[in-house]
Amino acid sequence: MRKGAHFEYGDIPSVPEFDGDKKPNFFIALLPMIVVFILFAFVKLDISIALSAGIIVALVLMGRFVKYAGLPEGTKRGGKILATVNEGAMTSAGALFNISVISGFAAVVAATTAFQTMAGSIVNLPIHPILIVVVAIVILVALTSSPPAGMTIILPILASALLAGGSATNAGILTPEMIHRVATIASVSFETLPFNGMIVIILSMTKLSHKEGYMPMFLISCILPLIAAIVAALMYIVAPSLS
Repeated sequence: MRKGAHFEYGDIPSVPEFDGDKKPNFFIALLPMIVVFILFAFVKLDISIALSAGIIVALVLMGRFVKYAGLPEGTKRGGKILATVNEGAMTSAGALFNISVISGFAAVVAATTAFQTMAGSIVNLPIHPILIVVVAIVILVALTSSPPAGMTIILPILASALLAGGSATNAGILTPEMIHRVATIASVSFETLPFNGMIVIILSMTKLSHKEGYMPMFLISCILPLIAAIVAALMYIVAPSLS
């Protein structure tokens, strides 16, 4: 605020106000998400099918509440729904392209010999093993831009090296619970680097450059989780019985 920073829509269309309009019941609005959860978690359907079913349920139950600014007066419900779906489809195409490019890049990096060699050498750093977990997860997530990918690659290496009977010189100090908890916290730190898919999409949709919009996102989504991971690691160093 001291530097004059403030919010403004710029040339982005503002979200229309519908405060006076009737809205769906809260519990009815939850049903599409419940359908997606049940179909995916219990029926074991593919996530795309579960999401499609959720969208259909949402349109059936709440289609009459759909509003779309810019349409002529008297536009029927089907026209409003179609305009909304079309805009969502057009927006998702760019998002899908950006995510695919970055995910492909991460997969290529993870498949290289140098990447595998680096991941294996991290476990022998001359620091406390719980800090090795933080360093390893942060580096792997930063390189892959994906917590699941980074953790999938490095956690088996950490477990085989740092747990009891492992290959590292300081093996046996950690427990699986320690590694899991600290790795989970650390994995959300350097996920949102400038080339992360979510960051690219958000900045492109808001028509901001990285210089204009990235720094607050970096502080909140990278630095604060990293501090939390370091604090958790230090707690285990000081009080190992917490595991």
